[in-house]
Amino acid sequence: MKKVISQLIRSLGLIKFVDLCYYQLLRVKTAKGRKEFKKKHPQIVLPPDYYLFETFDLDYKSYYFDSIDAAKDVFEALSKHIDFEPADRILDWGCGSGRIIRHLPELYAAQQLQFFGTDYNQKYVSWASKHLPAIQFNHNSDFPPLPYPDNHFSAIYGISIFTHMSEEQHYAWFKELQRILKPGGIMYQSFQGAAFKLKLNAEECQQFEQGQLIIKSKTDLGHRTYSAYQPAAFIEKISAGFKVLEKLDGQVVDNRPQQEIWIFKKL
Repeated sequence: MKKVISQLIRSLGLIKFVDLCYYQLLRVKTAKGRKEFKKKHPQIVLPPDYYLFETFDLDYKSYYFDSIDAAKDVFEALSKHIDFEPADRILDWGCGSGRIIRHLPELYAAQQLQFFGTDYNQKYVSWASKHLPAIQFNHNSDFPPLPYPDNHFSAIYGISIFTHMSEEQHYAWFKELQRILKPGGIMYQSFQGAAFKLKLNAEECQQFEQGQLIIKSKTDLGHRTYSAYQPAAFIEKISAGFKVLEKLDGQVVDNRPQQEIWIFKKL
């Protein structure tokens, strides 16, 4: 029944409006906890509430402290496949307001790396540029190119970015990320893989099993309500020019699917 209602809301073009209503409800439900967090941690600078909601969740504690662990996980996953050297460059592609990358310069100061972030939302980039000076941020469009030269980065990561893109964007951005990554460079990306079939109807599941990208749109491209579901066969098809080093399957925890992690090496 939940799938049917969601599909109806989306078909009527109301999914973004309903999502905004959910945000307002969440603001009320979390008001006390958010106030207590700010009182306890006045030194922690946080983006505006809607930026948090759009890119993560309206939970200050999880946004900040859980993201430290997430940053460590990403860096350690990359470090398994590359020996970073001083001045190597790492890009957070689709950085939002800097939830993950804000922690990396301090966590890995000894490596003397350079950290970059880019995002399609100018408001996120403006906020991050003002409040996270240890990182160089850039604004990008819905489609390439990015403002970086060829073979510029030793590593690139993107967390739940392809999950909000059209099929055309999937091809265009894989090609662009290949361009700016050094030969032998490592890329970490997350996708809504097989675990997310529980969110698909019977027809969509069949198409997914056949290796087709599934798109749930009727909303703004790139918005959190625009969802793309990627079968493994599709990812393998669009990632020509890369070698797959690891694929970490997503699990279903408390009926909530977790994203797959794919780690690529540029050939």
